[in-house]
Amino acid sequence: MSSGQSLATTLHYADGTTACDAAFEGGPVALAYGRFDAPTREAVRSEYLHSVQRWAHANGYALPGEFVLGMGTRA
Repeated sequence: MSSGQSLATTLHYADGTTACDAAFEGGPVALAYGRFDAPTREAVRSEYLHSVQRWAHANGYALPGEFVLGMGTRA
């Protein structure tokens, strides 16, 4: 038997560096990002910050997020 649930949340980051690190160094794309050369990493970070600019505020970023939680049991 298995079940799942999604959890909507807001992810708070103090600055652009922290937001990028969470997305690229610890997130689901970390493996691919780690293989980019330095100029490509910088371009990706710049594009990411541009794409999340609407969630920027005086104290950093408040990005909408969603986590999918799954649970199951073995027979």
